[in-house]
Amino acid sequence: MAGQFAPYAPLGVLVAENVLRVEQCTGRAFGRDYRYYLATCKDGAEYRLRSVTSILGVLNKEALLQWAVDQSMDYLRGALLPAEDGVIHLTPGALEEHLRAARSAHYRTKTEAAALGTQAHEFVEEFLRTGTDPDMVGVDARVLNCYDLFRAWWDQARLSVVQTELMVYHPGLGYAGQLDFLAADAEGNPVLVDWKTSKAVYWNYNLQVVAYAKALREMGRGTVSAMRIVRIGREDAEFEVHEVPRDPDGTWRSLGLLFESLVPLSDAFRVAERDYRKGRRKAGEEAA
Repeated sequence: MAGQFAPYAPLGVLVAENVLRVEQCTGRAFGRDYRYYLATCKDGAEYRLRSVTSILGVLNKEALLQWAVDQSMDYLRGALLPAEDGVIHLTPGALEEHLRAARSAHYRTKTEAAALGTQAHEFVEEFLRTGTDPDMVGVDARVLNCYDLFRAWWDQARLSVVQTELMVYHPGLGYAGQLDFLAADAEGNPVLVDWKTSKAVYWNYNLQVVAYAKALREMGRGTVSAMRIVRIGREDAEFEVHEVPRDPDGTWRSLGLLFESLVPLSDAFRVAERDYRKGRRKAGEEAA
């Protein structure tokens, strides 16, 4: 349990030479399990590492917010139908029930629609692990189409599997994350592939993959030759490959600097939220 409450690693304190190991651990708070990363140093000191996704959490997810609003609107359009006189008749209780349902419509859509994309993703992962095509008898045609598109891309991409589900970490910036797929090109250079089961490829996905590349290099695993985001649509098992754009000099320096700038910003957000919660809790105790 001690590691669960270890302090976050201050920026610039950890160096790779002094880190003995980094582990992915599980904690529990507010009735839910959550994952976190723990670095143990050679002198026995422990530090929690920020997760890549929590750092990116400070960004405004405008597209996701709009999607959630659209889901609520779609629900209301289907539920609030006019009677024969052209008027929508509702009691206050019925209206409140519909509003509650509309509020959670995005969650229901996300949960119910995840099956196709998840199944397609599992077939892809099975192929990458075993090198053989999985048994897909009786599978939904959309999932079959997605897998066929993946195989067509894989056959021309000239990549080989190095490792799936690879934990990476950057001691100096104090963060860690789970890389979906590490491949190698024909010359043996690392290629990062990140799988997404989402409605679209959002721009902040680029930052996530670049963060993994920075960590990989810091771990001594080499400089990547390419970074790709592969989207498998959650609702219809669409297949799309997105190349993370480079700067004019052929690097991803601008994206890397942008991600670095988000690390102290995410720290400031976390501290501000912690202090706010403490203040609310103290005020409640005093009021009681």
